[in-house]
Amino acid sequence: DSNINRLPFEMQLGSGSIDGLFGVNYLWMKKNIGINANVNLKLNGKNSFNEQLAGSTTNFISIFYKVPIKKVYLYPAVNFNYEYTKGLYTHKVLDKVTGINSLLIGPGFELYYKQVSFNASCQLTVRENRFENQLKNTGRLTFGVNYNFESKRTNN
Repeated sequence: DSNINRLPFEMQLGSGSIDGLFGVNYLWMKKNIGINANVNLKLNGKNSFNEQLAGSTTNFISIFYKVPIKKVYLYPAVNFNYEYTKGLYTHKVLDKVTGINSLLIGPGFELYYKQVSFNASCQLTVRENRFENQLKNTGRLTFGVNYNFESKRTNN
């Protein structure tokens, strides 16, 4: 507001900084078994309050199996997700309680029909470094719907 009252940083929708995102994805499949690996790196700028999130990495690996059912393809999977950042710097001082170092594992699936896909996963935290009084990450549920506008299916 006009008095510069604001929500705590952790409750804001964004950081207010200009950031750089870099990612690499690799997909390998032989017959009906496959692996999808995704590595993402984020380098963060400073916002107008001299706050800056430390660089972060999010790494994802999915081991899946293709099950063709008529014109539908089902891909059950086991997903691994690792996330890391030192946390939030305010005036170059690190607030250690804002750091993340978590490994999550769980089942998921994708369902493809023509140009539409649906996906869902459940991941539970198996390892997490936390500080006293820091919130605990118990896991997450994800759901998605995708549409491929110009995709032409071939025999998969």
